[in-house]
Amino acid sequence: MEPNIHPFYKHSGKFNPLVPLLALLAAAVAGIPLGLLYGLLMKWIPFVYLNVLITFGYGMAFGLLAVLLMKAGKVRNSFVALLGGAGAGMIAWYFAWNGCIHSLADKAPWMLSPMQIWAAAGYLYTNGSWSLGFSGHDPITGIPLAIVWLVEGAIIVALSAMLGYMYIRTTPYCEGHRCWLDKEKIMDKLDAFTHPAHLEAFEAGDIAPLELAQPRIPASGRFSRLTLKYSPRCDDFCTLSIANIEVTMDKKDKPQENKTELMTNLLVPKSMFDYLAKFDHPTAKVRQSGI
Repeated sequence: MEPNIHPFYKHSGKFNPLVPLLALLAAAVAGIPLGLLYGLLMKWIPFVYLNVLITFGYGMAFGLLAVLLMKAGKVRNSFVALLGGAGAGMIAWYFAWNGCIHSLADKAPWMLSPMQIWAAAGYLYTNGSWSLGFSGHDPITGIPLAIVWLVEGAIIVALSAMLGYMYIRTTPYCEGHRCWLDKEKIMDKLDAFTHPAHLEAFEAGDIAPLELAQPRIPASGRFSRLTLKYSPRCDDFCTLSIANIEVTMDKKDKPQENKTELMTNLLVPKSMFDYLAKFDHPTAKVRQSGI
């Protein structure tokens, strides 16, 4: 094989300090109506599974808000994105409490102070606000209730933090054209790469094993996935990721993918885009491996 080695993409780490602050401000503005809606939904839908889904949806809403602001503000720092998303999640949790207490207490103000929320939480900790099972059961109180609160808060904060973090961490940015490479071309037409020499080459940024790839066996549950990330505004480079995919069936006989990353966001010249895109063609010409 002739080596065709390229560097891996790495964020510059640059960011505007105002952007994380704007994310917190946006979370506070959105938190007022969303928190009140969250409180009403949690009060009027007495099904635990639906309550969990509502909590996930609430946390994701603030995570997506953080993503939009980090992307628009061109934050090229994964740690800053994580902190900004976590901060937005903490604010979301505060307004979730505000909404829930407002839905439970008659004549409660639209906005409660931290001290008022703390006092209300203390009352609920002792007396409870909801119960499991049929009506008439004793309400959940004390430590079990506190655990539920902590799990709820962890879901909201973690989702908000991780959505922003994962987007920034996995999306390349072109400093020259000031744009995200957020377009993707996904190709699933090659067989899985298993030869140790090929795997070692990919780790070193060498894409030469692509020329020795085998075509995917039809209906095979094991194959290689190539992902090109690019932007129409960037003429300098795109990135290539390669992963082995194994499709298995879960307990409900639904297919699920298990991914093993072989190469992530390798920087390649934009001029190579068409060459790499040829591997998406089901009849793409690939040579037999001589190794």
